[in-house]
Amino acid sequence: MPEVIYAPRKQVIIHEYSRYDSIENLISGTYGGAPPGATVGPIKWVDGVALVHSAYPMTTESVVKELLEGRLHWDHVSFAPMEEYKRNLHLEDSNITAQFINVSVNPVFRDIAKFIRENLMRE
Repeated sequence: MPEVIYAPRKQVIIHEYSRYDSIENLISGTYGGAPPGATVGPIKWVDGVALVHSAYPMTTESVVKELLEGRLHWDHVSFAPMEEYKRNLHLEDSNITAQFINVSVNPVFRDIAKFIRENLMRE
């Protein structure tokens, strides 16, 4: 029988962020170029925070090495407060529908949301 080991991330490093005051502004700011009638997302939702992130591609040796050592690098994260989870939100003015996925079951995303709420939303 193989030994099973759980090795959670040691660090999630956010290199740049955009803070939005509302979920509508996050959707408009992130997907403003989408054509009318488009469905965008999914946007991640965790514990009252909606977020969209981009990670560095896992195509270089240095990025893979960092990941294996427990460090995940996010190039950019955009976020906004969103108290209640909704599967979809339609913006009438731009005729865009955003889809959301609830990732609150993931402990790493819960820690990220806590960090965002405590450190980045209060600036």
